[in-house]
Amino acid sequence: ATGAPHVCTFYRYFPEYETKKTSISLTSPHEKSVKSMVDLANNCNKVFSLSKTSKKYLQEFGVSNQIEVAPIGIFTKDYASYPPQAIYEKFKIPKERKILLYVARLEDDAELEFLLKAFKIVWKAIDDVQLVIIGGGSRERELREIVNRQSFNDYITITGFLPKIQVNKIYGVADLFIYPKSLDPQPLCLIESLAAGTPVVATKGFGNSDFIKHNEEGLITENDFESFAKGIVELLRRNQLRLEFSFRARIKAKEFRASNTTHFLLELYDSVLSGKKPTKMF
Repeated sequence: ATGAPHVCTFYRYFPEYETKKTSISLTSPHEKSVKSMVDLANNCNKVFSLSKTSKKYLQEFGVSNQIEVAPIGIFTKDYASYPPQAIYEKFKIPKERKILLYVARLEDDAELEFLLKAFKIVWKAIDDVQLVIIGGGSRERELREIVNRQSFNDYITITGFLPKIQVNKIYGVADLFIYPKSLDPQPLCLIESLAAGTPVVATKGFGNSDFIKHNEEGLITENDFESFAKGIVELLRRNQLRLEFSFRARIKAKEFRASNTTHFLLELYDSVLSGKKPTKMF
């Protein structure tokens, strides 16, 4: 009624979270929800998505309106690391072990099962390695019980929930950040890991390949736990390659500085009001 322009931002819209399927159509049980989403997007003046993959996903659903990619930014200075010795002592990790870090809400059983299966392979190949899982959630207690029954339980640390300011400073202590999720339009933890200079091993999926270039800042593997484990083992064994990835990671993270992404977002909003074409950034 006011004539004000409408902008729609899709932070996360994946019916697959509910169906546990790899694809979904407009004839699925979520048809009404998907149709409402498409209608909303097509009646806005502009649509924002968090990644190129997310943009393509929305277009495949039938969003015909113009979609601009506008990722969330970070403050790179927040990721200066704690002294490694402090983290090894805090979590009682033997100092000779390399650290694999995983940060997430502990909610998805399939995802956690995937992670443990992959780590078992890594542990058999490299015995001086520790998996550190940071996060809480409805599956935390169950995860602890499952881990305690494993022969490699002493090689896994589950911290539970930690304040964000602490998590930010732990990224840089890890030798690798590992990420098995495949449904996330912009995995912010990947960018945070880059800011700390920690290389990444991630599976192919929504968002992952948009922010991690294979063989540049880390490795992108196939979506099976054997391939994921193989990528982890390869990078753990190649110290020089990890150093090269770490250097490139810090450079890549600068693209996502909050000052850059905020400036770009303001330019996008201005383009809605003025009709001017924004500068392409992502």
